[in-house]
Amino acid sequence: MTDNELCWLRVGNKVWWEDPDNSESSGEYEILEIRTDSDNILYDDTIILIGNGLSEAEVWALELRPILSNEH
Repeated sequence: MTDNELCWLRVGNKVWWEDPDNSESSGEYEILEIRTDSDNILYDDTIILIGNGLSEAEVWALELRPILSNEH
């Protein structure tokens, strides 16, 4: 994915995380922080801090999908 394809990643956005560990923690989360390098460009392997009110996880950008407001 390129930076343009990841432009929807913003702090506060709701996302679906597909947990690569047997999908044990897959679900809806909120982006809490985006940890980019000094270039501020988003890559597939950019670390994103997500949380759901019960837990937090550091995940790669490529593991996230946007949740559109009309989906819920």
